Amino acid sequence: MQNDKDTYISSLENIKEKLEITLEGIGDGVIATDAEAKITLMNSVAEDLTGWSKEKAIGKEIDEVLRLVHEETKEEVVNPVKKALEIEQIVKLPKKTNLITKSACEVPIDDSTSPIKDKEGNLKGAILIFRDISAERRLKKELNKSKDFLITVLNSIAANIAVLDEKGYIIQTNNKWREFHRNNDGQISNWNNEINYLEVCQKSYNNGTEDAKVAAEGIKKVIQGEEEIFEFEYSCHSPTEKRWFNMKVTPLTEEYPTKVVTFHIDITFRRLAEEKVKEKSQKLEKANQQINQVLDKGMEIHKQFLPKELPDVEGISIASYYEPAERVGGDFYNFIKLDGYLLVYLVDITGHSLDGAILNIFIRECINNFLLFEYRKGRNLSPKNIIQFIIERYNEEDFPDDYFACILIGALDLTSMEFTFINAGFQFPPMRITESGKVFSLSCGGMPISSAISYELPLGYTEEVLDFKEGEGLLLTSDGLIEEYVHNKRYGEERLQAVLKDNHRLPPDLIADKIKGDFKEFAGSLTGHDDITFVILKRDLPIIDEFKRKFKSSIEVMYQVQEELTEFIIPYYEESTLICIGFQEIAANAIEHGNKMDENKAVEIKAEVTEKYIKIIIKDEGEGFDWQSKVNQSFNIEKEAQIEKERGRGIKMINELYDEICYNERGNEVYLLKFRKSKTNC
Repeated sequence: MQNDKDTYISSLENIKEKLEITLEGIGDGVIATDAEAKITLMNSVAEDLTGWSKEKAIGKEIDEVLRLVHEETKEEVVNPVKKALEIEQIVKLPKKTNLITKSACEVPIDDSTSPIKDKEGNLKGAILIFRDISAERRLKKELNKSKDFLITVLNSIAANIAVLDEKGYIIQTNNKWREFHRNNDGQISNWNNEINYLEVCQKSYNNGTEDAKVAAEGIKKVIQGEEEIFEFEYSCHSPTEKRWFNMKVTPLTEEYPTKVVTFHIDITFRRLAEEKVKEKSQKLEKANQQINQVLDKGMEIHKQFLPKELPDVEGISIASYYEPAERVGGDFYNFIKLDGYLLVYLVDITGHSLDGAILNIFIRECINNFLLFEYRKGRNLSPKNIIQFIIERYNEEDFPDDYFACILIGALDLTSMEFTFINAGFQFPPMRITESGKVFSLSCGGMPISSAISYELPLGYTEEVLDFKEGEGLLLTSDGLIEEYVHNKRYGEERLQAVLKDNHRLPPDLIADKIKGDFKEFAGSLTGHDDITFVILKRDLPIIDEFKRKFKSSIEVMYQVQEELTEFIIPYYEESTLICIGFQEIAANAIEHGNKMDENKAVEIKAEVTEKYIKIIIKDEGEGFDWQSKVNQSFNIEKEAQIEKERGRGIKMINELYDEICYNERGNEVYLLKFRKSKTNC
């Protein structure tokens, strides 16, 4: 009998132990009471929340351990355990209930209390399960604050905003929307889920508003995910005023892609301003057309007075270049061949307006008048006298003080080959290129011509004289080329001199191409911030012998010309075969790729022999090509043999055979230069 009792007690103790373990494993606080609302059991979570230990709490009334108040009013809340025991039903705590701990701290809790009954339905007690919801309560407050903040932001936006659900019902609006609706005889009560904006648009369309149909279709496309954004402008005029709005529809969020936000921004002020701007723009356009007509006339006048062709001077090669920074430039240049002299001058006028073009013409006419009425045949042509004449005529006119004319004048005596020049205000004097490739600036300077400058005789200008030797060159340039800046980097004299040095053996027109190419590489364009003007003179080396042929585009005829060219070169160069191989490649290119085998188009050949070099010029009548990309490539005979022949393959080979190879800017005329090894058989 004693054994059965011990077994029963042991079994109860095991059940109790398992129950306690189970209670301790529960994450919420658990308190059990008897039918008199006295605590019989509690877990450690309940101990932590109430501040009461299990030992002290068991046997006490539930009200003593579990004191409850309303969070805001601090009024006592009916204990859910007593309520559950009273009504014998599950009881929930009211919202915003706080637990007063033993240490008088308040803890927001949530609970569920259930009555405990035996098998016969007799009430045995109650069990309370509760938890700390401090974090949830804080999060909810923060969410409410965020919601209030977002609503405040929404109401502060100056656009009419409405949020629509997937069926087009308005579920949220801002104050601006409600105000507009109220001011336009709309109903502002009971908005939520009662007004379908798509139906409103349809009714408006039925009443003749075409834009309403566009709006409805755009909203539907965004709701259905066919478009990410819909936007358009529409008019919404009232009887008393004109109004325009910009409507924009976007998905609400990624979580709610079928709900959309509609923005209606009042753009009336902008549209009225645009109408005024349009009216003013029309007036300005008309005025601009008139100005353009004047500028076009100025540009045409300026072009008409520029040299249409360069003078033909025996023993002298000439090139020139002019690129205005604006439609009407402030630079001007000219050549005049007169009585055994070649007169060359550059003019740079401050500003690029029509006035600058007219002032250029004035200076041109002053020089022409000097040559017609002041210069006497047989006398020295003095640049200094020309400058003095220009200053005298300039001061007779009423030019503004802020006009400045810079002039560089040179006179080349074609008999003595002395170049006499004078500088009136040019920042950069002429550059001399020697036959050996040395480049340096010549020393000369003087004041520009202006009404703001007082001139006293004798004038402070000094003529400089240069012995222009065979093979030498001269570059005269305005400051636009050298003073060009890109990213705070200046083109500069050193860069220009390097181009002249590297290409000093080439004829002037090809040197000019090299300068333009280098400038374009530097600036990204041939148009600079200022006018770019330069002139190149080069005294040719005496031609010992020359060879000229012009033949139709025929490979057979080309071989005949090649044989003749070989016979011509043999007395002047030992390895004539190499030169003629180069000729064959270039001439074949000219026939096949330049003239496209068209026998109605000709190929011109010119070979010149000087003491220093043999020069061959080959010209076709084709459209040209991008030779720069080919000439700088190295030649690999095995690789080239494996690829289809193209124009430029021969050029890479020629680059290995000749000392210099260069095309004109168009790409249809090539210059081949081979230096002679000795002067024998000349």
